[in-house]
Amino acid sequence: MRKFLDALAVEGNVSAACRASGASRTRAYKRRNRDSKFKAAWERHVEDFADRLEAEATRRAVDGWDEPVFYQGKRTGSVRKYSDRMLELMLKATRPQKFRESLADAIAGRTSREMAAQIRDAMRAATATVPGPPAAEPQPDSKSIETGPD
Repeated sequence: MRKFLDALAVEGNVSAACRASGASRTRAYKRRNRDSKFKAAWERHVEDFADRLEAEATRRAVDGWDEPVFYQGKRTGSVRKYSDRMLELMLKATRPQKFRESLADAIAGRTSREMAAQIRDAMRAATATVPGPPAAEPQPDSKSIETGPD
């Protein structure tokens, strides 16, 4: 199962690691459930993969990458690109007290009663401006319907 664990560190996915190593998913999970050393190694290899992902995210956010620039079908240079979204996610993960978005920020300190009142008032205002269903036209009584000659 050494090949499986090595593949797990590279692939980061149990199914892919099984395909790469020729191991059975069922066998891998059974061993993980009964062998604490194997389980610990499994978790370390998953962490290794997560570290690789984090390093790549950092590279994209901080170092960026060169994207080629073409003009009339010919490469004329390159431009350095960065992932602002990746940088944002990393800041939220590493400094959540400063960069997280929270419900508390969104409601700006309002109490639940104040929010409920605001929602209730908004719903009343919305329903007051919506016309009701059109009035039904009176239907003739079936006994009063005149029938034509037979």
